[in-house]
Amino acid sequence: MNRILIVDDVLENRKLLATIIKENSDLEVLTAKSGQDVINQFELIEKDPPDLILLDILMPKINGFHLAAILQAREHTKGVPIIFITALTDEDSKMKAFEAGGVDYISKPFQKQELLARINTHLRIKNLMDELKFKNQLLLQKEEQLKNHLGQYTRDTEMHSSSISSSSNTNLDEKKEIHQRLSELSVFISKKMGLKSDIVKKMEIYAPLCDIGESVLPGELLSKPSEFSALDRQIMEQHVAIGANMCRDIDEVCTHLVLYHHERWDGKGYPHKLFKENIPLEARILHVVDAFLAILSPKPYRAAHSFKQAYFLLNEGSGSDFDPAVVDVLLKEEDNIRNLLVL
Repeated sequence: MNRILIVDDVLENRKLLATIIKENSDLEVLTAKSGQDVINQFELIEKDPPDLILLDILMPKINGFHLAAILQAREHTKGVPIIFITALTDEDSKMKAFEAGGVDYISKPFQKQELLARINTHLRIKNLMDELKFKNQLLLQKEEQLKNHLGQYTRDTEMHSSSISSSSNTNLDEKKEIHQRLSELSVFISKKMGLKSDIVKKMEIYAPLCDIGESVLPGELLSKPSEFSALDRQIMEQHVAIGANMCRDIDEVCTHLVLYHHERWDGKGYPHKLFKENIPLEARILHVVDAFLAILSPKPYRAAHSFKQAYFLLNEGSGSDFDPAVVDVLLKEEDNIRNLLVL
């Protein structure tokens, strides 16, 4: 049975949340009245950590941001997902919440069904992550935290590619071809935009890892023959955080590519809604490349688009979804890119 810890200094809030959860699920609910109360119970909490924490921000002495940072710094609680639930609605507070290690942010007053849906989503992700950690134990023993060696990274990429292919029912040869295109086009654009040679080399190696987090998502979701529902999309969007966690010991560029390649130029992407140049350039490049190749590829619910259609859609999204400078390179290099992709 999954366990949820509610931390809020207002008794009525704790009771309301606990009642909603108990009446609509079989989850075990624990409560704490303050950050200090949690700290006082660390010995018990760390012996049997909760699977999810609902955390208020505005609490006396130790606020939610501070408590989250403390929890994330401790070995036994750093993997516990934290959903901030607070009356604060400003963007600065939301950014601080994610920087402190939060996975979600719910503003008060909240809708009961939305609260339950988000709890269920993050518990499902947490359970999948726990399974993934178990499956990766042998890998971690063999690789000793992913050697800082180019040849080792290449072998890891091949292994992860195989894992993704099996989970999404995609032929391995087809997946390798997709990864090769992703790598080659990322390198081509990176060179045209003047990235340093060491960054370009990392783009070549790590770009195919961008969706590694999908390897632990349900296979039926990845092969769904229709467009995603709102809940499907919410689950799917977790793959960037999952992937970044899997790749956290490799390299900063790798983490940027995996975590930020779905951020949008206009700040409406995910997971952190970064805006324009706040998104690392390598991630902005990969976002365009990934979208371009996705448009050219068939989906279970549609046929592949033509090269002309792909360029039209990229140009249409320039300045909103995509960095205009990256799209501009694709527009100017159409013939070279067509030859590169052998389309």
